[in-house]
Amino acid sequence: MAATKLPYTVAFADEMHADGIACARELFDEVLLWSDSDYTRWIEEADGICNRAKVIPTEHLIASKKLRVLSKQGVGVDTVDLEACREKGITVCNTPGINADAVAELSLGLVLSLLRRISELDRRARAGEVNLATTVMGRSLSGKTIGIVGMGNIGRLTAEKFQNACGCSVIAYDPFAPEDIWSAKGSLRAIPHKRVAAFEDMLADVDVLSLHLPLLPKTRGMINKSVFERMKRDAIVINAARGGIIDEADLYEALRSRIIAGAALDALEIEPPTKERYGETFYKLDNLILTPHIGAATHEMQSLSARTVVDQLAELLQGKEISNIVR
Repeated sequence: MAATKLPYTVAFADEMHADGIACARELFDEVLLWSDSDYTRWIEEADGICNRAKVIPTEHLIASKKLRVLSKQGVGVDTVDLEACREKGITVCNTPGINADAVAELSLGLVLSLLRRISELDRRARAGEVNLATTVMGRSLSGKTIGIVGMGNIGRLTAEKFQNACGCSVIAYDPFAPEDIWSAKGSLRAIPHKRVAAFEDMLADVDVLSLHLPLLPKTRGMINKSVFERMKRDAIVINAARGGIIDEADLYEALRSRIIAGAALDALEIEPPTKERYGETFYKLDNLILTPHIGAATHEMQSLSARTVVDQLAELLQGKEISNIVR
């Protein structure tokens, strides 16, 4: 006998993994998809809404009649008007930590691709170039120093992967993380590292600067000309966090002038990157890798994350408590 469905209408503001949508259809009376011709009736009828990356218009949140819960896939909530949700009494939750391993994997992959010139040499080979290995040497990652900015779930796993795979030393910065955050806790092993009190204190020492922090007014543009000028000339920067943290004009000049050796960006101000925005700047650089925010884009992580979004929505609509409420 089929289980009784929960008496709620829920909406999906944008595309999510099919497993999450299937889970919602099993749980709820009615599911509205972003692609439905009558999708906007969610404003009148939806009790909850699931959101991955699309910005839900503030006026729609304010005009909503029944909306009680907004369940956000991923940790970042910069696409959500939290103040409007507070005013309307809409509870917002997210899914921190679920995608951390996939993002950490990508961070390691981007660094290796950049240092060993994998993407560059693939492009050159496809363009018809014939290159001897001795003329296109890259650099090793083993034994290098990585600077982790942001000591949350993703920063931790990134540090672990660089240490375990390549024996990297770790310098970390996070003004809000507890002092013992990377000590041994429960099933988590301690991460040997040096922690600096000021972000600038790591810049002269790191070979790789890896960003794992949210986009906030105080972090917008924090990686800029003055940062690049303090780094080693053979250092590289990786951003698998949020576009806007790096000042893109300053980065272009730093890469073009070889003030730093390279960069790999999975997060940009314009996503996905377009020729119109970057054709005359980033696309002309051979020491830069661009990917369209694929940190969490694995089938395994998208399925788990989408199902978690739906499960949390169901819990909150039933008046239950969860730990991932965005305050």
